[in-house]
Amino acid sequence: MSWVIAQDLVSVARWVSVGIICCWLTQDAVAGDAIGTNPFQKGCLYAKGVTSKIRVCGSDDPPEVVGVDCRVPLVQYDEIRIQPGNWESPMLITWILQVLLSEMLDVPTSIEMRAANSPPLSMYQPNNSLHFPPGAFDYKTFEKAYELKGDCSKADRSQDNYQECANFFPEAWNLQDNEKANQAIYHDHIEPPQSLGIIGQNAWFVPKFTASRESTVLDYRGLQGPENRQKLAGRFHRPTTWKDYCNQVSSNGCNSPDNVASRPPQNQAEEQQFFHFHSGGIYTGHFRPTDKNNCTLHPDSCTGFFADYPCSWGSPVATQLYNLDIALDVDLDVHPEGLTHAQLTQIWRAANATKSDMIGYWWHPDVFPSEFLASPAEFTHVSMPPPSVACLGVHDDIKRLHCDEDPKKRIGSALAVCEDPPVLLSKLLSTTIFDSIKDPTLAQEIVSPSHSALANYRMSNIQLDEIFFIWNQRGDAREAVCEWIVDNMDHLEELIPRTYPRAFQKKDHAPLMYASTLLGAVVVVLVLVTLFLVHRNQNRRSVKYSQIEFLVLLLVGSLFIGVGAIVIGIPSTNASCIVEVWLINIGYTLELVPLIVKVAAVNHIMSVGKKMRRSRLDRRYLFGVVATICTLVVIFLILWSSLDTPKVVQEYELTETKNEDGETIVWVLDVCGSESNAWVIISVGWNALLLLCTTTLAVQMRKVGMEGFRETGTLALLVYSHSVFVVLRLFTYLLPSVMKEYFLSYCRSFLFSVDTLSTLVIYFIPKLFGEDIQPRRSSISSTSLPAQWAANLSDNNAPSWIQQQPVEVEERIRLLEKQNETLEKENALLQRNQAPDVKMSTEESSQ
Repeated sequence: MSWVIAQDLVSVARWVSVGIICCWLTQDAVAGDAIGTNPFQKGCLYAKGVTSKIRVCGSDDPPEVVGVDCRVPLVQYDEIRIQPGNWESPMLITWILQVLLSEMLDVPTSIEMRAANSPPLSMYQPNNSLHFPPGAFDYKTFEKAYELKGDCSKADRSQDNYQECANFFPEAWNLQDNEKANQAIYHDHIEPPQSLGIIGQNAWFVPKFTASRESTVLDYRGLQGPENRQKLAGRFHRPTTWKDYCNQVSSNGCNSPDNVASRPPQNQAEEQQFFHFHSGGIYTGHFRPTDKNNCTLHPDSCTGFFADYPCSWGSPVATQLYNLDIALDVDLDVHPEGLTHAQLTQIWRAANATKSDMIGYWWHPDVFPSEFLASPAEFTHVSMPPPSVACLGVHDDIKRLHCDEDPKKRIGSALAVCEDPPVLLSKLLSTTIFDSIKDPTLAQEIVSPSHSALANYRMSNIQLDEIFFIWNQRGDAREAVCEWIVDNMDHLEELIPRTYPRAFQKKDHAPLMYASTLLGAVVVVLVLVTLFLVHRNQNRRSVKYSQIEFLVLLLVGSLFIGVGAIVIGIPSTNASCIVEVWLINIGYTLELVPLIVKVAAVNHIMSVGKKMRRSRLDRRYLFGVVATICTLVVIFLILWSSLDTPKVVQEYELTETKNEDGETIVWVLDVCGSESNAWVIISVGWNALLLLCTTTLAVQMRKVGMEGFRETGTLALLVYSHSVFVVLRLFTYLLPSVMKEYFLSYCRSFLFSVDTLSTLVIYFIPKLFGEDIQPRRSSISSTSLPAQWAANLSDNNAPSWIQQQPVEVEERIRLLEKQNETLEKENALLQRNQAPDVKMSTEESSQ
């Protein structure tokens, strides 16, 4: 009875010790991150209190978390989609880069899952599970990114037509002479591989306790030859699945617990496990010699067990075992597809739990070996023949064939027995990341820092091992990553380009806005007052002879320009952008086109007057010209507003000021613009054409002289004034490359206001407040003119050009006196006509 109790106590003690070991080692417990809510949904740095800002949103985030767990920045950079690989180290690096980009640089990130039904992989997913995509890596993801110009958010992620797309891969192995990598570089899908800073290596390992028991296994020479066959077969027994243990080893089919299994497996997945530790059941694993280990029955073919990579991975082990004559076997006859990654980790854990000797192939860096650091089961390297040029030349081809059905291909060349050399791991960047930041149409203030950050990112083996160590201590991969980041902020901050991160803020334009708006309002009031004074003084000769209709058109155009100056000065909206375009273009058309028509009429009258020829101008014709041109301008504005509507676009100004979070402030400035610059070019070209016409006519007026019409000097000065302001305005359209558009738009507002003000000062103030025109009687005698002319020199009977221009009568008559002889020769013709038929419209006469 006491013996039974003692045995039960031993069994309990064994289970307690196994439980302690398994809690420390089990990847299921480590990745038991699968239980619970992710504490980092709003961001690692936010959760740790490093910052008060939550992360930016990515395309993986559902709409309901926007504004709750993530934010949409004022200016959005292009998203970076990362393909993490299906093992631990690239997944951890992916999460580090997510924190760097999404939380420190405000660059949206997402994770390429490689399948529509794949579980979420992001650092920020709601549950705290750890999964891997179905497959290691595919260069087609970069090809799709190239097709989509880097915007992987446009890739089809539906169940039936899922498209893999990625901009970055964090950890690439064996890229030397890799044909797929070379093709991707050749087709400009990826940049040449860049160093990650981590050294990786595949190698043979044994547990430390095995090396302590048999040190000769640490070198291939202690494994070679028939003299070591029995040693290897006797030491490295075959691992046993849970199902086989219960069916073939357990005396009661695991129906009652023993030191190995607490119960039978409950499903097919458990049946194939070599180790299991959960609250619902324990299987510590079991190693046993099989017929393959029996050197008595098979003295020339007995072997020990070797844990090799899955068949989908590359491995030189089959070649090394055969050509170095090492009596170990990977048991492809039992596992035709090779062991899975999960089964391999179970075998290593079972060996540790049972302290059974084993030998296998593994890689570094990886989180799994770090579980056993400073323990009796610590991975201990087994030396193989050193690498050589001849060996490495055939190594990669041999690795791909290690599970081939043809034994000759599996065995390969005797040259390929060398150890894998340490390799510097690489990162792969899509060319689209660089292309997007070098887009000439992209403002430098909003260039994404993603390329610089990813290209500069480096990590050492020591740093990665630190994360592995924290992971094994905490049992949470995300917690390990976040804790390491917080403890190594200086490492990440070194990767941040100068002037980043940037905080985008709307700029207050108060001084310029108030000044331009106030000046525009003053000008509008002055125009309205002038319009009222013109109407009130319409019988004043200086106003009457200048044509009321012409003055009203000019003032209406000035009013439009003044209101346009106000609209430009106020904060831009989509509506104000349209109104601004209409007011300015119609305003200048109404102001300049009548001026051109009037000056052209003056030049025409002066020209024919010097030749003593008759001129017949129709008022309706002059106004028809103005109306036709204005109609064409309106049609152009309708096309502009409908085909390429002017709207608010953003402009940016990078400052040297930093906010309380250490971010460089970038002012976001709202200005008006269209997709195409052609509309603005046409608009400015139209103003330039009007400028050219007015300037040409002004030069002609100067050549004609001032003796014909008193108003010619005023009109010339007005034309020159407009010319100056139009030239200055043209300059503002040529300076966006050196000055900000928002500042130039305010400059235009000031120019429009001052131009309108100068029009009032030059043209209207003299007419309204200057000395009025006084009628003067002609001194010509009736004998010096034809009888019919002398009889009609009274105010009531004089010809129309004399009635409407009394000030110029004396000069006209002086010209007629000088040509009196010529007039007498034509007297007969004049007698028949009864009176000079110089018929002019009111507007022509005033000119």
